[in-house]
Amino acid sequence: MSAHDRTGAEKPLRNFILFLLMILMVACDPEPATPTPVPTIKGAIPPSATVAAALQQVSPPPGGNVDAHDFTPGAVPTANGSSATITPSPIATQASITVYVPTTDLILFGSYYPAAKSPAPALLLLHSINDTKARWGKLPSQLQAAGFAVLAIDLRGSGDTGGLPDWTVAPRDVAAALSFLRASPGIDPARVSLIGAGIGANLAISVCATESTCKGVVAISPRAVDQTISARDAIKPLGKRPLLILVGADDDPSAPDSTLLANSAAGDHRVQRYPGKQNGIALLDAHPDAAALIVEWLGGHS
Repeated sequence: MSAHDRTGAEKPLRNFILFLLMILMVACDPEPATPTPVPTIKGAIPPSATVAAALQQVSPPPGGNVDAHDFTPGAVPTANGSSATITPSPIATQASITVYVPTTDLILFGSYYPAAKSPAPALLLLHSINDTKARWGKLPSQLQAAGFAVLAIDLRGSGDTGGLPDWTVAPRDVAAALSFLRASPGIDPARVSLIGAGIGANLAISVCATESTCKGVVAISPRAVDQTISARDAIKPLGKRPLLILVGADDDPSAPDSTLLANSAAGDHRVQRYPGKQNGIALLDAHPDAAALIVEWLGGHS
């Protein structure tokens, strides 16, 4: 057979083999995959406008401290200077909410821990220099669990409040926060006390002495005079209101100054000294049992 005859005979065979291969390929090709349905979670709640609004409500307002004098106590400031007319309420799963306390020229940012029952005794927390409201750690929650409503603020020049410290107007800021707290829903305005650490202790004593509605003071590491804020001069006007002082035994000048303040106090008072020289909120960090003493003291003096 010639080469030309072999080529002609092989062509039908080759085509037949190709046809068989095509059939096999079609038979082996898997069916298109069916997409797996996304599982649904029983009881799941889709995002809603109400939930989104509540979450946004407790966020720091855009623009920061703008036109603070235009804001109404309890209102949420906005970037364009207008005020809401609502008072923020905590979501059920929240231990605290962010609140905004207006002063004459800026807004103090605060964390508010509402009490479970009302009318409730209330506490205003004032932090140390170079600290913020967040530095109080577990103390606000411990006080909340004991039945108190708690407001911890960032002082002027600190934390979310920002700006620059100005100790000449700081007492006015604290008085504004005290008024804000007294006017809050569910608060017994006759049972509002102050807790301060470091410069916050001096502010607490000083402001409480000038506010007839202030129930009493817990002062952690106070000084006779700190940043022009005189606790020494405020002790006599403080009168017979209760005063608890916590101080490190080796903290100079807070330790000797605490003795001076206690010796001038006319009301029920106590000085609790702890080993070491920790000052302000650092004293609470070093001595966790101090929180239990504060809760116990306030329980008997609120």
